[in-house]
Amino acid sequence: MRTLTIRGTKIWDWLARERIPVVETYPGGAQDIWGIPRQKDPAGLKKGLKKFRLEGDIKRRKISCHELDAITCAIVAQEHHTGRSLILGDPDEGLMILSWRIS
Repeated sequence: MRTLTIRGTKIWDWLARERIPVVETYPGGAQDIWGIPRQKDPAGLKKGLKKFRLEGDIKRRKISCHELDAITCAIVAQEHHTGRSLILGDPDEGLMILSWRIS
């Protein structure tokens, strides 16, 4: 986890320098809110994510549970961008964004 945290921080810093908005989220929390399985049930999670009418590779190939979580985070970011998100936390310590409804 330490290596992933360092990598994530470097990516976050680069995005901030480029003035690209960044949101922090938790895929398991979003999946719970949406009522779909988490990554321990990849087939169920993939089926649950289809509610979002996704395009591309998710429909055509085997996809890892980590990729499904990444897709979940991308959906949350999209929902946040369109004003359909739940914001948790203390602004001074950091905020977590969760999507509260299915598109």
